[in-house]
Amino acid sequence: MIGLIIQTSEYNEFIEVLGALALLVTISVILERALAFLYEHKWFMLLFPNQSSRDKKERDIRRYIAAKENIALIVSFSIAFTYKFDILQILFKNPSWSWLGIILTAFILAGGSAGAIAIFQGYLRMGKEVRDANIEALKSEAEAREIRAKIGKSTTQTEG
Repeated sequence: MIGLIIQTSEYNEFIEVLGALALLVTISVILERALAFLYEHKWFMLLFPNQSSRDKKERDIRRYIAAKENIALIVSFSIAFTYKFDILQILFKNPSWSWLGIILTAFILAGGSAGAIAIFQGYLRMGKEVRDANIEALKSEAEAREIRAKIGKSTTQTEG
């Protein structure tokens, strides 16, 4: 009975962390799409010259990138602070949010969905390395089945 309680407790913690990481990814994707609209808008392009223009100076390109990064961080911080979304609070089961957690969450959100998804996959042990290892294992199994099938055919042919 105690083992069942521990497993249930661990399962609940796992689901809670999984939910928080899924929320982190979801907010990152929504934020990324919303900011993409802003960054592609005509007035933004007029204010900050686009980095894709070939004749733009390096200074203009840096200014454009810095503007995008700062806007993403400000919006991310506003979301994390307004909703008290502190990923560290959830991971470490703290009773209340912390400034460090809010700031770290804001940086993760500002980093975009790719970074948030990488954290999510790392927690579930579903990263690229694991997928690549699984693919290699499946290839090896398929090759082994093929060799066994060839050996089986040659044995059948020599017997007949």
